[in-house]
Amino acid sequence: MHEMQIVWKDGYELEACDAFGHTVRMDLAEEAGGADAGFRPMHLILTALGGCMGVDVRLILAKKKLPLRSLEVRVTGQLTDTVPRTYAQIETVITAEADGLTQEQLDEAIRLAEEKYCNVSAILRSSATLVAKGIVK
Repeated sequence: MHEMQIVWKDGYELEACDAFGHTVRMDLAEEAGGADAGFRPMHLILTALGGCMGVDVRLILAKKKLPLRSLEVRVTGQLTDTVPRTYAQIETVITAEADGLTQEQLDEAIRLAEEKYCNVSAILRSSATLVAKGIVK
């Protein structure tokens, strides 16, 4: 079981802590009444997807004996106009560099990560259109 403890700090600032002692600060933008002291909660959803996809792509490429020199994940989300605002579409672009890495190998790793291994994409798939693509550097 996973457990997070979220504690109010000040204004709209909250701090999340996991069982390992890692922390993440969350807040609202100044124009929304916050102090801009941390991530927006909705941005953490995109962060979770990017982290999950990045780790899974790295694991898949390592199994194919393609050690990475670099990996960058960019995630953008398009919000709905209705309240509560949710993500209608989320695009993930993974740029990777490894000796001998082909576009086909990266595309396959991304497909496997998104469709089979990434738990976060499995959760989000029911409420948003997920688009993922790769760029070989």
